[in-house]
Amino acid sequence: MTNRDDLSSAAKHKFVEAAARAKVPLETLPYESYKSPSGEEFKLYCRAKSDMDAKTLKWTFKLAEQNVGPFYKQLKMGWQPKVKHSELNKNWARFLVAQNDQKQPVAYTMFRFDMDGGDCVLYW
Repeated sequence: MTNRDDLSSAAKHKFVEAAARAKVPLETLPYESYKSPSGEEFKLYCRAKSDMDAKTLKWTFKLAEQNVGPFYKQLKMGWQPKVKHSELNKNWARFLVAQNDQKQPVAYTMFRFDMDGGDCVLYW
């Protein structure tokens, strides 16, 4: 790839748009499984929000509420479930999900492709 400074703004936008349109945005990366230090193996899959099933989307919200809700509650703005639910349901949302042997989701991260300060970025 060319040095990022050599790319025009239009070319950078095209990269971001292509990544955002990809049905399986991480298909070229070797990320199909993860083995933890304890030896447990997890299957990983990547989906656009539009391809996530309702049950898993509901689970992502509950996990966010459990993990980050207490921190938000300490802030002046507090925990705002409608805002978090809205964030998880944005059209640009992409999810990388880890499943255990029983095919149950156990962890996830949400990400998006964007532009920031004229550069292509990946927000996790």
